[in-house]
Amino acid sequence: METSQYQTLLDCAQVGWWETDFEEGCYICSDFLIGLLELKGPKLPITDFYSLIREDYRSRIANEFAFFREIGIYEQAFPIKTCYGYRFVRTKIYKHGLESNGKIKAFGILQLIPFSESEGDANQPVENSQIDSLLRHLGSLSRALHSFIQTNDLHKSIHLALTEILFSIYTKGRAYIMEYGEGDILSCTHEVCSKGIAPVRDTLQNISLSTLRWSTEKIQKLYPILINNLDELPLEAAEEKRYLTMRGARSLIMIPLIIKGISWGYLGIDIVDNNRMWSLEDYQWLSSITNIISIITKMARTNEALDHSEKLLRNIYTNIPVGIELYDKNGYLVDMNNMDVEIFGLPSKESALGINIFENPIIPEEIREKLSRRESVSFRLDYSFNKIKDEDYYPTGKKGALDILTKVSMLYDTNGDLINYMLINLDNTDKTVAYNRIEEFEHFFSLVSRFAKVGYAKFDLQSNEGYAIAQWYQNLGEVEGTPLSEVIGVYDHAHPEDRKVMVDFFENVRQGTASSIRKELRIQNGDEWRWTRVNIMRNTQSTNLDRLEMICVNYDITELKETQKQREKAEELDRLKSAFLANMSHEIRTPLNAIVGFSTLLVDTDDPEEKKQFVEIIQKNNELLLQLISDVLDLAKIESGIIELKLVEVDLRELCKELVVSMRIKVPAEVALCVAPDLPSYIMRCDKVRLTQIISNFINNAIKHTSKGTIVLGYEVRQDEIEFSVTDTGDGMSPEVQQHVFDRFYKGNSFKQGTGLGLSICKSIIEQVGGKIGVESEERKGSRFWFTLLR
Repeated sequence: METSQYQTLLDCAQVGWWETDFEEGCYICSDFLIGLLELKGPKLPITDFYSLIREDYRSRIANEFAFFREIGIYEQAFPIKTCYGYRFVRTKIYKHGLESNGKIKAFGILQLIPFSESEGDANQPVENSQIDSLLRHLGSLSRALHSFIQTNDLHKSIHLALTEILFSIYTKGRAYIMEYGEGDILSCTHEVCSKGIAPVRDTLQNISLSTLRWSTEKIQKLYPILINNLDELPLEAAEEKRYLTMRGARSLIMIPLIIKGISWGYLGIDIVDNNRMWSLEDYQWLSSITNIISIITKMARTNEALDHSEKLLRNIYTNIPVGIELYDKNGYLVDMNNMDVEIFGLPSKESALGINIFENPIIPEEIREKLSRRESVSFRLDYSFNKIKDEDYYPTGKKGALDILTKVSMLYDTNGDLINYMLINLDNTDKTVAYNRIEEFEHFFSLVSRFAKVGYAKFDLQSNEGYAIAQWYQNLGEVEGTPLSEVIGVYDHAHPEDRKVMVDFFENVRQGTASSIRKELRIQNGDEWRWTRVNIMRNTQSTNLDRLEMICVNYDITELKETQKQREKAEELDRLKSAFLANMSHEIRTPLNAIVGFSTLLVDTDDPEEKKQFVEIIQKNNELLLQLISDVLDLAKIESGIIELKLVEVDLRELCKELVVSMRIKVPAEVALCVAPDLPSYIMRCDKVRLTQIISNFINNAIKHTSKGTIVLGYEVRQDEIEFSVTDTGDGMSPEVQQHVFDRFYKGNSFKQGTGLGLSICKSIIEQVGGKIGVESEERKGSRFWFTLLR
């Protein structure tokens, strides 16, 4: 087919092409676009193109394109001024990349949407489709979060998220998770396939990253990969193309999975039954899914590490090469480890549980008395098993006697009450072996301390004499071996508020009004703060009444705090999404009900006046619905941080005059809208579009609530800032209404038309640029809305 025939087909389809030249700041347009947009030549400055976009879409489209041009993903529909008047068009980036000279080039198409015969018809299907898609995607995000919060099952939650993706894209394919492993390899860890699509997980294991250099470089630089057709892959992606062809993929998308700014893999989707044109909406939604998968993966790995710690401690207790016995506070045996069973020749642990230490015929009476007084004691016994059998104390297969070295310690709760006697038994028959085992025990205890980040100290509060293990110092940000007098009651590295609590506690202990404390301390570690939980109690069983013997156990809970924050963040996100959907449902349903209801009445009436009235009502609700959608999208952009301010020099006095003139058409006959007299001329560098948006929202709000009197727009130039204000003589507000007037979907008077988002958007914009916003009002006397911007 000849070039002229291709051109004829494009013209018939009402499609034109464009190419960007960011260095010159212009678009190079095809002949079709030159005629459609009534251009004088092929070059169209970017700023002139934005001015052709209808005003209510202009700032949004400009900001979106500026943000997504670096990624090269963009598709959107919007109204633009054409030779036919304002008509809806669809534009999409098809090719994006760096030239050899380092310049960014983008190539795309712009198509006139044929069914946009009128503005009302054009808006409705586009916006409704976007809302339906938004609600569907929000639902899938909410379900993925809810699954993990409820079950804490990572595999099940990721499987649900992948299933939701395949269900939402309405096509056949497979969704999967690829993770980087040790040794620069890549493996598939999760996969969900559409019905009839063969799984490929087994073939995607231990793939060397050196064979997938192109995609690996993209993903590890945190760039997404969107391929509509495999022919779009560059030459250096030949190996990637081979893998995709082998598994029958025709289109694909890869979104990096990120934890702490580093990619640990990616979410991939293969489309098998056809070629898919990936859209901006697809990318944004799937990016949200990958963020959720990264969050729940980090939470699950943290929980797994905590479970592993608990199992390790239990394993050490069970298999440590010394005998350990635990008795309750009344002296009854409740637990013992394997080595203790072996030392005393028991057939099983259960055969000895329940015996009483105070009835042991081997332990001397004086030792029993010390135990009854709850004194820590160490003793050595010639342990005769014949005597054990004669007294029928417990069943044993041992004969003769053993040289047993026993140490008894008391375990107390946070209130200083005894909970357990702990006996450590060592077969001292061979002293050399015994000493080695003690050293081993100390080593294991040190391992437990370091692994669990648990520290221990015992000291006299009066003299600050005592001892502490290395982890205790580390948990408080101190150097091991620092004199206790420079730590206890000093806490140089603790937050000032926490330090005061600890100092006050020690003072109360000295005065006899406190004996224990459980406190979470913020400890400074370089430029960051870590969390340490301390449990300190007075040893009430100390035999020396002149000493204030204190026992302190502390442990690092920073990872636990981070896990709690992630869980709370996920729960709060789920709650906010539910609240948002509830508000959106209510706000969308109200104008839709009016449109449907009065459309029905319009068909049934023959009265011209009634028809006119019904049409006006339908039109107002159409505008209200459109404004609601625009406000929601605008607010989402602002709060997600993708808004980009374009600073230009603005004559504030001229801007105020222009706004007053353009908005007088909305003002009732008995209301005067004017600019404050004697305004000083001032040129300010700011974003003119956003400034106009805020002032317009203020004026529209004043018009709604002022039936007669005046509305005055003005500003005051101060030393460091400029204060803008809109003052009216309208209804005014009660103090309660003033507290919520900037909240989302809040309307002080539900009978006034509006979305309840305008003032919330103003607040978000002002706070993002470091300004302030507020209102002063008196009921039935009027209101003064103001905001400040830094000069």
